[in-house]
Amino acid sequence: MGAVGGSRGLIAPSQAVAADYAPRKRFQSFRGNTMNSLNRLAVRGALVCALLAPAAAFAQGAPAAAPAAPPAPAPLVVPNPVYDTIELEQMVNKPAKEVWAKVGKFCDIEAWFGLKCVITAGQEGKLGAVRTLNGTTIEPIVSMTELSYVYTQPVRQGVTPNLYHGSLEARPVGANQTKLVYQMFYDVSMLDAAGRAAAKANRVTRFTAGLQKMKEIAEK
Repeated sequence: MGAVGGSRGLIAPSQAVAADYAPRKRFQSFRGNTMNSLNRLAVRGALVCALLAPAAAFAQGAPAAAPAAPPAPAPLVVPNPVYDTIELEQMVNKPAKEVWAKVGKFCDIEAWFGLKCVITAGQEGKLGAVRTLNGTTIEPIVSMTELSYVYTQPVRQGVTPNLYHGSLEARPVGANQTKLVYQMFYDVSMLDAAGRAAAKANRVTRFTAGLQKMKEIAEK
Protein backbone atom coordinates (compact mmCIF):
# COMPACT_ATOMS: atom_id res chain seq x y z
CA MET A 1 0.00 0.00 0.00
CA GLY A 2 1.15 3.53 -0.55
CA ALA A 3 2.06 6.01 2.09
CA VAL A 4 -0.66 8.19 3.51
CA GLY A 5 -0.29 11.95 3.05
CA GLY A 6 2.17 13.98 1.06
CA SER A 7 5.88 13.63 0.72
CA ARG A 8 6.30 15.22 4.13
CA GLY A 9 4.86 13.72 7.30
CA LEU A 10 3.98 10.56 5.59
CA ILE A 11 2.26 7.96 7.82
CA ALA A 12 2.31 4.34 6.83
CA PRO A 13 -1.01 2.50 7.11
CA SER A 14 0.35 0.19 9.82
CA GLN A 15 1.38 3.21 11.84
CA ALA A 16 -2.06 4.74 11.48
CA VAL A 17 -3.71 1.57 12.79
CA ALA A 18 -1.28 1.39 15.70
CA ALA A 19 -1.91 5.02 16.53
CA ASP A 20 -5.66 4.42 16.51
CA TYR A 21 -5.42 1.23 18.58
CA ALA A 22 -3.22 2.61 21.40
CA PRO A 23 -5.92 4.80 23.07
CA ARG A 24 -8.43 1.96 22.92
CA LYS A 25 -5.93 -0.42 24.48
CA ARG A 26 -5.27 2.02 27.30
CA PHE A 27 -9.03 2.43 27.86
CA GLN A 28 -9.58 -1.32 27.92
CA SER A 29 -6.71 -1.72 30.36
CA PHE A 30 -8.14 1.05 32.56
CA ARG A 31 -11.58 -0.51 32.43
CA GLY A 32 -10.19 -3.94 33.27
CA ASN A 33 -8.23 -2.56 36.21
CA THR A 34 -11.28 -0.66 37.40
CA MET A 35 -13.49 -3.75 37.22
CA ASN A 36 -10.89 -5.79 39.08
CA SER A 37 -10.71 -3.14 41.78
CA LEU A 38 -14.49 -3.03 42.07
CA ASN A 39 -14.66 -6.81 42.26
CA ARG A 40 -12.04 -6.84 44.99
CA LEU A 41 -13.98 -4.16 46.91
CA ALA A 42 -17.19 -6.16 46.54
CA VAL A 43 -15.50 -9.29 47.89
CA ARG A 44 -14.02 -7.37 50.79
CA GLY A 45 -17.41 -5.79 51.54
CA ALA A 46 -19.06 -9.20 51.56
CA LEU A 47 -16.42 -10.54 53.94
CA VAL A 48 -16.84 -7.57 56.27
CA CYS A 49 -20.62 -8.03 56.31
CA ALA A 50 -20.23 -11.74 57.01
CA LEU A 51 -17.89 -11.01 59.91
CA LEU A 52 -20.03 -8.23 61.37
CA ALA A 53 -23.38 -10.02 61.08
CA PRO A 54 -22.94 -12.25 64.19
CA ALA A 55 -21.77 -9.29 66.26
CA ALA A 56 -24.79 -7.25 65.18
CA ALA A 57 -27.12 -10.11 66.02
CA PHE A 58 -25.48 -10.49 69.41
CA ALA A 59 -25.76 -6.75 70.10
CA GLN A 60 -29.45 -6.76 69.22
CA GLY A 61 -30.05 -9.91 71.23
CA ALA A 62 -31.30 -13.12 69.74
CA PRO A 63 -35.04 -13.68 70.15
CA ALA A 64 -35.74 -15.48 73.45
CA ALA A 65 -36.98 -19.02 73.18
CA ALA A 66 -40.52 -19.59 74.38
CA PRO A 67 -40.53 -20.84 78.00
CA ALA A 68 -41.30 -24.50 78.44
CA ALA A 69 -44.68 -25.31 79.91
CA PRO A 70 -44.44 -26.24 83.62
CA PRO A 71 -45.05 -29.90 84.42
CA ALA A 72 -48.47 -30.84 85.68
CA PRO A 73 -48.67 -31.17 89.49
CA ALA A 74 -48.78 -34.64 90.97
CA PRO A 75 -52.26 -35.90 91.83
CA LEU A 76 -53.48 -35.48 95.41
CA VAL A 77 -53.29 -38.44 97.78
CA VAL A 78 -56.80 -37.47 98.92
CA PRO A 79 -58.44 -36.11 95.76
CA ASN A 80 -61.60 -34.75 97.40
CA PRO A 81 -60.92 -33.79 101.03
CA VAL A 82 -63.73 -32.77 103.36
CA TYR A 83 -62.39 -30.65 106.20
CA ASP A 84 -64.02 -30.41 109.60
CA THR A 85 -63.15 -28.17 112.55
CA ILE A 86 -63.75 -28.09 116.29
CA GLU A 87 -63.29 -25.09 118.59
CA LEU A 88 -63.76 -25.45 122.33
CA GLU A 89 -63.42 -22.75 125.01
CA GLN A 90 -63.02 -22.70 128.77
CA MET A 91 -62.88 -19.63 131.01
CA VAL A 92 -60.28 -19.64 133.80
CA ASN A 93 -60.17 -17.11 136.64
CA LYS A 94 -56.44 -16.49 136.48
CA PRO A 95 -54.16 -14.26 134.36
CA ALA A 96 -53.09 -15.80 131.07
CA LYS A 97 -49.38 -16.05 131.91
CA GLU A 98 -50.14 -17.87 135.16
CA VAL A 99 -52.49 -20.25 133.38
CA TRP A 100 -49.94 -20.97 130.65
CA ALA A 101 -47.22 -21.61 133.20
CA LYS A 102 -49.33 -24.44 134.64
CA VAL A 103 -50.86 -26.06 131.54
CA GLY A 104 -48.92 -24.71 128.54
CA LYS A 105 -45.93 -27.06 128.45
CA PHE A 106 -46.18 -29.57 125.62
CA CYS A 107 -46.09 -32.54 127.97
CA ASP A 108 -48.56 -30.97 130.45
CA ILE A 109 -51.05 -33.04 128.46
CA GLU A 110 -50.05 -35.86 130.79
CA ALA A 111 -51.72 -34.03 133.70
CA TRP A 112 -54.88 -32.80 131.99
CA PHE A 113 -55.49 -35.59 129.45
CA GLY A 114 -54.13 -38.64 131.26
CA LEU A 115 -51.68 -39.70 128.53
CA LYS A 116 -48.09 -40.75 129.15
CA CYS A 117 -45.97 -38.08 127.43
CA VAL A 118 -42.27 -38.07 126.51
CA ILE A 119 -40.38 -35.41 124.52
CA THR A 120 -38.62 -37.56 121.92
CA ALA A 121 -37.06 -34.80 119.80
CA GLY A 122 -36.27 -31.12 120.20
CA GLN A 123 -36.73 -29.24 123.46
CA GLU A 124 -39.81 -28.82 125.63
CA GLY A 125 -41.49 -25.47 124.98
CA LYS A 126 -39.62 -24.87 121.71
CA LEU A 127 -40.71 -24.92 118.09
CA GLY A 128 -39.99 -28.34 116.61
CA ALA A 129 -40.36 -30.25 119.88
CA VAL A 130 -41.88 -33.70 119.36
CA ARG A 131 -43.94 -35.52 121.97
CA THR A 132 -44.88 -39.20 121.94
CA LEU A 133 -48.12 -40.09 123.71
CA ASN A 134 -48.56 -43.56 125.25
CA GLY A 135 -45.60 -44.70 123.14
CA THR A 136 -47.56 -44.55 119.88
CA THR A 137 -48.96 -41.13 118.94
CA ILE A 138 -46.31 -38.72 117.62
CA GLU A 139 -47.00 -34.97 117.62
CA PRO A 140 -44.49 -32.25 116.62
CA ILE A 141 -44.97 -28.53 117.33
CA VAL A 142 -45.22 -26.74 113.97
CA SER A 143 -46.02 -23.22 115.23
CA MET A 144 -46.11 -21.42 118.56
CA THR A 145 -46.35 -18.08 120.36
CA GLU A 146 -45.72 -17.02 123.94
CA LEU A 147 -49.16 -18.32 124.94
CA SER A 148 -50.02 -20.94 122.30
CA TYR A 149 -48.80 -23.86 120.22
CA VAL A 150 -49.94 -25.73 117.12
CA TYR A 151 -49.12 -29.38 116.51
CA THR A 152 -49.78 -32.03 113.89
CA GLN A 153 -49.41 -35.78 113.44
CA PRO A 154 -47.14 -37.39 110.82
CA VAL A 155 -48.61 -39.71 108.20
CA ARG A 156 -48.19 -43.46 108.69
CA GLN A 157 -47.81 -46.00 105.89
CA GLY A 158 -51.05 -47.58 104.76
CA VAL A 159 -53.18 -44.97 106.52
CA THR A 160 -55.05 -42.28 104.59
CA PRO A 161 -53.74 -38.92 105.85
CA ASN A 162 -56.34 -36.74 107.56
CA LEU A 163 -54.14 -33.60 107.86
CA TYR A 164 -54.92 -33.39 111.58
CA HIS A 165 -53.78 -30.22 113.36
CA GLY A 166 -54.55 -29.16 116.91
CA SER A 167 -53.81 -25.99 118.87
CA LEU A 168 -54.03 -24.76 122.44
CA GLU A 169 -54.08 -21.07 123.35
CA ALA A 170 -54.35 -19.11 126.60
CA ARG A 171 -56.14 -15.96 125.46
CA PRO A 172 -56.10 -13.05 127.96
CA VAL A 173 -59.54 -11.68 128.92
CA GLY A 174 -58.90 -8.63 131.06
CA ALA A 175 -56.20 -8.63 133.73
CA ASN A 176 -57.31 -11.64 135.76
CA GLN A 177 -59.16 -13.95 133.41
CA THR A 178 -58.14 -16.27 130.60
CA LYS A 179 -60.01 -18.05 127.87
CA LEU A 180 -58.46 -21.41 127.04
CA VAL A 181 -59.15 -22.19 123.38
CA TYR A 182 -58.61 -25.64 121.86
CA GLN A 183 -58.95 -25.93 118.08
CA MET A 184 -58.81 -28.97 115.80
CA PHE A 185 -58.72 -29.26 112.02
CA TYR A 186 -58.86 -32.55 110.09
CA ASP A 187 -60.12 -34.29 106.96
CA VAL A 188 -63.15 -36.60 107.26
CA SER A 189 -63.50 -37.53 103.58
CA MET A 190 -62.58 -41.16 104.31
CA LEU A 191 -65.57 -41.50 106.69
CA ASP A 192 -69.25 -41.81 105.95
CA ALA A 193 -71.77 -39.46 107.56
CA ALA A 194 -72.19 -41.63 110.66
CA GLY A 195 -68.43 -42.01 111.07
CA ARG A 196 -67.89 -38.26 110.79
CA ALA A 197 -70.49 -37.51 113.45
CA ALA A 198 -69.07 -40.16 115.79
CA ALA A 199 -65.48 -38.95 115.37
CA LYS A 200 -66.49 -35.36 116.09
CA ALA A 201 -68.58 -36.26 119.14
CA ASN A 202 -65.71 -38.32 120.56
CA ARG A 203 -63.22 -35.46 120.17
CA VAL A 204 -65.62 -32.91 121.66
CA THR A 205 -66.26 -35.10 124.71
CA ARG A 206 -62.60 -35.89 125.37
CA PHE A 207 -61.21 -32.40 124.86
CA THR A 208 -64.02 -30.70 126.78
CA ALA A 209 -63.03 -32.87 129.73
CA GLY A 210 -59.40 -31.92 129.11
CA LEU A 211 -60.20 -28.21 129.21
CA GLN A 212 -62.14 -28.61 132.45
CA LYS A 213 -59.12 -30.39 133.94
CA MET A 214 -56.87 -27.53 132.78
CA LYS A 215 -59.14 -25.04 134.54
CA GLU A 216 -58.92 -27.06 137.72
CA ILE A 217 -55.12 -27.23 137.54
CA ALA A 218 -54.72 -23.53 136.66
CA GLU A 219 -56.98 -22.22 139.43
CA LYS A 220 -55.31 -24.16 142.27
